[in-house]
Amino acid sequence: MNFRKFMISVLLLVMLSLTLTSSTVAEPTSKTRTVYQLEEYGGLTIEIEAPYQADPGEKINVTIRVGATEQIDVISFSLRIYGLINETEEDLLGWADVTEFRGPYTPGATREYVYNVTIPEDISPGLTYGDISCKWESMEIISDVLSVKLTLSLPSAGFEVTYVRNKELERLKAAYEELNATYWELNSSYTELKQKHSASSGQLTGARNLMYAFIATTVISAATAIFLLIRRPKARWE
Repeated sequence: MNFRKFMISVLLLVMLSLTLTSSTVAEPTSKTRTVYQLEEYGGLTIEIEAPYQADPGEKINVTIRVGATEQIDVISFSLRIYGLINETEEDLLGWADVTEFRGPYTPGATREYVYNVTIPEDISPGLTYGDISCKWESMEIISDVLSVKLTLSLPSAGFEVTYVRNKELERLKAAYEELNATYWELNSSYTELKQKHSASSGQLTGARNLMYAFIATTVISAATAIFLLIRRPKARWE
């Protein structure tokens, strides 16, 4: 069988095996990053962390930290996380309970809440996004004997949360990379085999020529011997 045909057959078998086992290729990524940060505003600090990326059907943790740099009293807190279904329909993936962060804070105090979000199986690949708002009271000191309570609010602000990967695209990319590596490995083996075959072919050709020369010499010698034997004068009978 021609080696190129053999290599093509092997590549087709590899592609088939990668297609059948592609469900195990994509692995969830747990590395996180800060997706929203309010360093300090009216004594309030907020930080939200989420994974860089996730797969449909995966559960992710969104960590929310609310703190204070001065005496404040949180009145309300709202967090919503959205994704898209069929690339057009907005879907609410989850929200944070306002009671987790409501109440008084002393300077340096921080409350942390880890919220579990399940990424729907039918979610469209791409970015999910969040919307956050908050209202709190802060004491503004005017003088040693006078202070004023201020009610502050954080207007609704949007931010990116996590990227939902395209599982089919990830599988195809992984299959392509593995198939490409297999192709070059087989191509290298083919080139090496071809070089060895060329060297062996040269040696075989030399041996074959020597054999032909030996056969020709033998045939000529035999023919000469037969000819001489025929032309040899016959002995007379006395």
